Amino acid sequence: MVIAAERRGDTVEQLIERIVKATGNQEAALSAIVLTELIHGIYRAQTPEIRQRRETFISELLSDLTVFPYTKETALLAGKLDGEQQSRGVVIPFGDLLIGATAADLDFVFASPFMGGKKPYTPWNMQCRHLKPAAIAAGLGPIG
Repeated sequence: MVIAAERRGDTVEQLIERIVKATGNQEAALSAIVLTELIHGIYRAQTPEIRQRRETFISELLSDLTVFPYTKETALLAGKLDGEQQSRGVVIPFGDLLIGATAADLDFVFASPFMGGKKPYTPWNMQCRHLKPAAIAAGLGPIG
């Protein structure tokens, strides 16, 4: 959601409003993994204007949102989730795995515009309690 918002030219305020609408009354936050992806985007920018826009967006984002670290507990959960899903034939993109594990470890909703039509890869209780209702509320349609 964050990268898509930046690419659309949304403000940080618009992004936070979209997150709150999709996830309900829950703190909007970033995982350190998402921050890494955003910083990566600065250095891949095709023009100085795009680079500056991204730097400004990230600066505003960091002043408004908490960034949660990738911890030992999150790593243990990510390994478990990945193993469980791969045993079912589901391969999770590595960045998404780490972001989803961070969200699950914190009992947060993992909100992504790319979830529509894909089987979520977080624990079943997270799917039932958070992901399915959040995806429907965000207009992504039923998932899972």
